[in-house]
Amino acid sequence: MLTCNLAYSPTRQLADSPTRHRATAARRAASADLGVGLEGGVNHEPAGLVLTGWVVVVDSNGREGVGGAGRLPLPPLIARRVAAGEELGPLMDELLSEDNVKQKGGAVGALTAGLATRGQAFALAVAYALAPFVSPHFYGGGPAGKSSKV
Repeated sequence: MLTCNLAYSPTRQLADSPTRHRATAARRAASADLGVGLEGGVNHEPAGLVLTGWVVVVDSNGREGVGGAGRLPLPPLIARRVAAGEELGPLMDELLSEDNVKQKGGAVGALTAGLATRGQAFALAVAYALAPFVSPHFYGGGPAGKSSKV
């Protein structure tokens, strides 16, 4: 089990470099062992617009892990409005006649009828990003109590 001080910093931009910067800034601001940057948004892909997210975990030695939160295609109506410049959060609030949907189940929760939530998607991405820290022997980061040839 990994025990450490942890700091996180969410942001709206969706790219590796800003996520890494946010994770580093969070770790430094909290004087934590690890910093976590979370970024979610809409990505343009050949099949259309999709919801996705990235997580970067960094430590003070420069080691990092990266995880993705999956991809969920946006329905055509929502995709058109987002492509026209509307922000997804307020749009989902309008469509669902609710306030602050993104802090509840998010668009993920709404589009999957609760089968998955924004929080669950990011929890999985954080777990993926923690892999180099919890299984360092697979990532060239030293032993983890037993030797392993990969």
